[in-house]
Amino acid sequence: MSELDFWIGALRDDGWLLMAFGTDVRHPALLGFAMYWPTCTDAVLLVDEETVVSYTTPATTAVWWPERVLRAERGDAGEGSRDRVLRQALDLGRPEERPPTAATPAPPWAGIPYRLRDPRCVHPIVPATATRMWSLPHR
Repeated sequence: MSELDFWIGALRDDGWLLMAFGTDVRHPALLGFAMYWPTCTDAVLLVDEETVVSYTTPATTAVWWPERVLRAERGDAGEGSRDRVLRQALDLGRPEERPPTAATPAPPWAGIPYRLRDPRCVHPIVPATATRMWSLPHR
């Protein structure tokens, strides 16, 4: 099992909704995970084997292409920050247990690229089938 398989399994086991983005569900352009709460949504994007993005949107903001975020982080395996960002996403806890934060404009890397926003490119994955059935792009 690769490190990325471990993180995919950990997010799935923690109850995050898994989405594949791209024209082929077995070879997605990227994977997205979301944990929906009444006041916000936590999101994690596995952009490729090396890069991860994690952010929280207010409940009134589109999750996959947010205009505003409550927090946002980006990690890279080469810099050693990918696993830290994934661990922090898993350790966020419930929103009411977090310090209050104000929404700020989303950084340009927070969200799904425009080319993947077509509904034909969005594929929810049933948790029971979320094993290593796909391959992410390499940088």
